Amino acid sequence: MQPTHKNLSFPSRVNSKGMSKLSTLFLIIVAASVLHVGWRLIPIFYSYYELQNQFEQLVRLGEVEQDDDIKKKLNYQLKKSEVPAQLKDVRYYRSNTTMRLTLEYDQPLVLFIPWEWKEKTVHTFHFKVEAEAQYAPSGYTPAGGVVR
Repeated sequence: MQPTHKNLSFPSRVNSKGMSKLSTLFLIIVAASVLHVGWRLIPIFYSYYELQNQFEQLVRLGEVEQDDDIKKKLNYQLKKSEVPAQLKDVRYYRSNTTMRLTLEYDQPLVLFIPWEWKEKTVHTFHFKVEAEAQYAPSGYTPAGGVVR
């Protein structure tokens, strides 16, 4: 007589349901942690790249804009981007042919730590925003061209 599946010794499925629930709980915790870090991390880098773009636009305008106008726009962009820096932190250089803006700042990554039940700085990112533009000297006439 051949043995049927009832006669064979198979492990009980009772324990596998418990492991399945534990695995699902672990997966949910990991996914929630990744989402939380992403939720806090993405705005930090978005602000940096947005500020870099604004600096590049401002130095391009430097040929036609006055210093006071550029500084007003720069101050507005710093407040809008919510980076921990002020206008006095920006290194501003301007000559007849060049304009350069540089800003270095540190941005903390603050996360909620559940076992301490508080928010805590887990890492500080150092950012350096730079932009530079070269201009033609005033009174310069391109070869064969007319300056209007």
